[in-house]
Amino acid sequence: MSTDRRVGFVVNSGGRGTLDLLWSCIITIILCTWKVQRLQIVHWSHSKKTIFRKKAFWMFITLLCPEYVTWVAFEQWNRARKYKEVCRLGHKDWTMQQGFYVDMGGVELSLDEANARLPLAISDEQHLEKGVRMTIRLEELITLMKADIVPLPTVTLQDLEERSKQDRFARVITSVQVFYFVVNCCQRTGSNLPISTLEVSTLAFICCGAFIEFFWWRKPLDIRTSTVITLLADRSELFWSIFPALRFNAPEQDLAEVDNFKLFSDRVFGNSEMRTKAFHLVWIGCIFNGIHILAWNFSFASQPEHLLWQIFSVGACVAIVLTWAGIFIRPRSIGILLASLFGSFYCVCRIYLMVEVFVGLRSVPAALYEPVAWQNVLPGV
Repeated sequence: MSTDRRVGFVVNSGGRGTLDLLWSCIITIILCTWKVQRLQIVHWSHSKKTIFRKKAFWMFITLLCPEYVTWVAFEQWNRARKYKEVCRLGHKDWTMQQGFYVDMGGVELSLDEANARLPLAISDEQHLEKGVRMTIRLEELITLMKADIVPLPTVTLQDLEERSKQDRFARVITSVQVFYFVVNCCQRTGSNLPISTLEVSTLAFICCGAFIEFFWWRKPLDIRTSTVITLLADRSELFWSIFPALRFNAPEQDLAEVDNFKLFSDRVFGNSEMRTKAFHLVWIGCIFNGIHILAWNFSFASQPEHLLWQIFSVGACVAIVLTWAGIFIRPRSIGILLASLFGSFYCVCRIYLMVEVFVGLRSVPAALYEPVAWQNVLPGV
């Protein structure tokens, strides 16, 4: 393709202009980072404004680190798949939606004064009269059910579907825009017309968005109420024998804030499992950053920018692998130091790639703004 004639800002004159390119990419990225958000249980007392802020926060995180949010979705999907163990306990009607519901904080275990006093050693009678609640996740629920300590939560699939606020129209709009964008990029490549680094980066966001949507496809949306269960009769001592670490919570600690049984997780999860979880982040990060390598032979505004793109697009993939490898290095202090250094370099790579996709538009091949034939018929967004 010819890269002799270069242009800067271009006004749309029957083809596509700079603003068209920016709008198409930005709206696609926003759709891919906003509509995939599925929060954990949001308390019923929270206002719509608070919920919007939480979604906006996670959208911002997705814009900065889409690979991280993809990893979070993957880990939640992995945990929700353990609903099959509930089925093996005789509850064949359980589905992945119910597994997600429990894992997102949908089940709380209520302990009254009699169940709470001895193991917690709390002397504050006023606190004991109120009782305590703690959020339990799917893994803990399965452990308690196997020991015949708690009953199965009465959460039906129909109940979840009624409480979940699915926005199917927004899904359709997002799918149409993503489909149009991907087809346009493929058509331009097939017609020997250039695409911009911003479009390549947008494709990377689409990839992460598709992964997130897949992993969270069955996760209930905007659930604001939880299900409360209690211990079965005479099961208090057995419960605390399974979770002894919770005895040492301070009296003023609200056990509902002991999210995901963190103390229990720290005791049960070994280094090997944590390394495996970290490796999942590695391959997700390599896919996201690897897509940027597609711009290896693109025409850049300057030779140094071209070289830096090549270095940092590959460097991001290498850095995330080396950061993970630091977990295995001994002594531990050296491993932490190396992981921190490689992690910092990874951040530098990501920052450069994010900035260059916009800065590079100041000088691009003129052919970048030539439309493919079908765009005149179906202009899209």
